[in-house]
Amino acid sequence: MDNSAPKDSASHAGDLMLKAARVLSAHGHDDFNQGQISVRDQQSDRNRILIGRASTSFHSMRSSDIISVRVDAPAVPISCPAEFCMHAALYKSRSDVNSIVHTHSLALVAFGATDLPLESYSHEGAIFSGKIPRFIETSQTVTSTEQAERVAAALGDSDVVLLRNHGVVVVGSSIKAAVVRLIILERAVRINLAMRLLDTSMGKSSDEDDEAKRRFNFDEFAIESYWRSLVRDVSSNVVS
Repeated sequence: MDNSAPKDSASHAGDLMLKAARVLSAHGHDDFNQGQISVRDQQSDRNRILIGRASTSFHSMRSSDIISVRVDAPAVPISCPAEFCMHAALYKSRSDVNSIVHTHSLALVAFGATDLPLESYSHEGAIFSGKIPRFIETSQTVTSTEQAERVAAALGDSDVVLLRNHGVVVVGSSIKAAVVRLIILERAVRINLAMRLLDTSMGKSSDEDDEAKRRFNFDEFAIESYWRSLVRDVSSNVVS
């Protein structure tokens, strides 16, 4: 888990969520009105999160679609998405997690249906090389606390868990880190799937190179740089 990324302040977390939603939409993570972004309130109540209300698409999210809910709320508001319980379980189990993104991108759904390891065929692959955790208990929407807790167990201390035949969950120490990590993961998976189509020998980075790339290509400066680039590309589409 990256702990160096800057914290999301309560005053602009909603704005960051809107920017993140447009970035995800631009990079193919829309699935009609499914998928969620959430961020922890790090200023006043760490048991409270901001999350998009039910049936809110990434491409059309507005500030009025963002709601504030406690992860330990005895009764979940009807406006919450069905998979709020998954976000709540992850925040409860990981104090280092301050943002969660869940999407159903085509490449990640396809890769998650396999048991293939993610190989380091690229810089992006080096960051995630090896066996990515998979939650395989069900391919349905995670709507119960018990299932959500088992998703958290499958994630463990990783930053990514693939949901079999369903999608992906990515966590981060900030919303910037979580979104950048997801965009990088998507690219790594696309390259891996493309390489599987080639009838030839395939070279990979060495373990030493993989470790060096993780340090250099995903440090605090890199996260901020990637985020600025991603947001610049969609800035005209962000509506509050």
